Amino acid sequence: MREVKDLQKKVLVLGVGNILLKDDGLGPFVVKELEESYQNSDVTFLDGGTLGLDLLAYIEGHSCLLIIDALDVGKEPGSIFSWEGKILDGFSQQVSIHDVGVKELLLALNLLDIDIEIVVMGIQKEDISWGMGLSESVQKSIPLLKEAVINRLNEYLG
Repeated sequence: MREVKDLQKKVLVLGVGNILLKDDGLGPFVVKELEESYQNSDVTFLDGGTLGLDLLAYIEGHSCLLIIDALDVGKEPGSIFSWEGKILDGFSQQVSIHDVGVKELLLALNLLDIDIEIVVMGIQKEDISWGMGLSESVQKSIPLLKEAVINRLNEYLG
């Protein structure tokens, strides 16, 4: 097994979600904004959309996977959340069925014994009906989420 400590610190910031389902498009939206404003050669930004397990190929060579997503975690719409660790204990029990791609990806990383630091950050979604654009509650929280992501990147990379 490849150990995290054996790799140079490299982060893959992965925005997941479907832009055709309103708030579900948060991940790709935020990743695009961060890619334009945050410059560090040790950080790669990727719009993962709804690729699910196909994303495993992009993870190779990174010591940290930071996933940005809008999930249903049972909080007030617009609330910011964060989980981190190698296994994310309890994460899969707290997300809705709409988020099966993220669950499958995390499970695959665990089953394949890929040693990578995992961070999931996002916003409690309000509306995942068909349509483009984010709800007002999610839009209002984006600046705080971006700040939290940048702080986490800076902390991890030192």
